[in-house]
Amino acid sequence: MTFRRLFLSCAMVIAAMSVTPLARSSDWPDLPAALAELHATSGDCDLIEYLEYVGRETVVLEEGKELWFLPCYAGAYNFSFAAYVHEEDAYQRLRLAYYSDHASWRSVDVLVNPQWDASTSTLTIYDMGRGIGDCGSRGEWRYAEGLLRLERFFHKADCDGEGEPGEFPLVYEAKPLN
Repeated sequence: MTFRRLFLSCAMVIAAMSVTPLARSSDWPDLPAALAELHATSGDCDLIEYLEYVGRETVVLEEGKELWFLPCYAGAYNFSFAAYVHEEDAYQRLRLAYYSDHASWRSVDVLVNPQWDASTSTLTIYDMGRGIGDCGSRGEWRYAEGLLRLERFFHKADCDGEGEPGEFPLVYEAKPLN
């Protein structure tokens, strides 16, 4: 199949699904220049122009404090974002605790498949070890009292075809706040 035929076939499938493309990075006039520069010079993310189809999100954490998710890289089933906290006219890359059997606990600044639930002020990530989702990691952080607190973290290293997608063993659960 020629490239042109493949391209036209893909375009027809997308059109048939009524998919609306997300805003291109050049169409993000509200993306602050300081944030765009910080993201572009981080060195560990693909150019934002290559990921314009992924989109981005901004979350208001509280008065004067926002969380920006900018695309970092994408694969077949995992979409990774760099997250930045904006407070007092400054942007800082967010780092969160992450577990794997190989490296134990570490700090990461690239979040895989993040989702924000405004009703519970909860950030979740779901890093699929492979497409069927039988292995990988899932974490939950709740925003309270000015910071994101790790509530639960689940991990399964063995890609064995067992279990439901995303249902991994619990490796950490925070004690309840008083």
